[in-house]
Amino acid sequence: MAKKIDEKTAELSGLLERITDAFIALDKDWNYTYLNKKAEELHGRNRKELLGKNIWKEFPDVVNEPFYKNLQQAMETQEPVRAELYYSVTEKWYEDFIYPSAAGVSVYYRDITEKKKVEQDLQKSEELYRTLVEHAADAIIIADTSGKYIDVNSFVSKMTGYNKEELSRMNIFDLLVLGPDEPPLRIPEILEGKSVLQERKIKRKDGSVFFAELSNKLLPGNRMLVIGRDITERKRMQRSLSESEFKYRTLFEEGADGVCFYNPVENKYYAVNKRMTALFGYSEDEFLEMGVTGITFPEEVKKNPPRFLNLPEGVTATNERVFRKKDGSGIYIETTTKRLQGDNFISFMRDISERKNQRILLRRMNSGGSWR
Repeated sequence: MAKKIDEKTAELSGLLERITDAFIALDKDWNYTYLNKKAEELHGRNRKELLGKNIWKEFPDVVNEPFYKNLQQAMETQEPVRAELYYSVTEKWYEDFIYPSAAGVSVYYRDITEKKKVEQDLQKSEELYRTLVEHAADAIIIADTSGKYIDVNSFVSKMTGYNKEELSRMNIFDLLVLGPDEPPLRIPEILEGKSVLQERKIKRKDGSVFFAELSNKLLPGNRMLVIGRDITERKRMQRSLSESEFKYRTLFEEGADGVCFYNPVENKYYAVNKRMTALFGYSEDEFLEMGVTGITFPEEVKKNPPRFLNLPEGVTATNERVFRKKDGSGIYIETTTKRLQGDNFISFMRDISERKNQRILLRRMNSGGSWR
């Protein structure tokens, strides 16, 4: 059980560290529970400094930024939010993908300052526009409101397999996968002057299909600007992440051992599984409200001090001790504890009362004593 949890935890962490987008996870109280390396870079802070800390206390200036409003909106509606947001402190633009849940919120984001500059420069100079778009790493399309191509950069050909001459005879909608199961085109919103961001399936010349993120905007002269990015890899990573999270959650909730995540410095549990509540008699809410030492006997801790406090990150320690149940009785538990990031730990709790009682009985029998 512990090995499977470790493998799935490592798999999940590996996925998050490999993606090029920054990723952070916050619990429902707005405390950091995870940051990948890219998020550390954009935050300008080490993850060990932020894990378990409240985002609004660590970055109070963000409360006055659009990011705060969008996070609150996502949590209140429990609906995903995508937004391009300006952060005045760093004078940068970020593209945020906010995914809420009852337990907290996950945010993928990236610096799109250069892309925003491209859009602004397009309005200032057609000559500058031509230079920029030809060297852009995204597909850039100018079309009229009927979908007929007016201009494309070379990356469109690279992405779709059609050359510029072929594209000039086509309609932009020829490349889109359309159907009842696909999202609406949202053309009326674009014609109203709104910026529209969509994920859509795109058909290549060879008949293959890929996922693209399309940013659409109306330009002067009844022209549409479409900036496209191949997000096939990101979609694959998201699917793998969802599958890993499901497997991890199943192992966590249905495991035969009690499992708990906690921070002994803050003296706080972050999560416990069903087996933990069955072993100790406390509900999940009671665990989350009590301190980490709430299930210990003080005299037992003095006699058998914890072995995990000075563990290096990623190292595991095993111990046996008597813990206190809600009714005040004791229970022999074998603990396997691993240090995660910062001062966060995971422990696996196994009831060994029957094994301990058998050992006591055998010692008494071997010493000639009564078993009664």
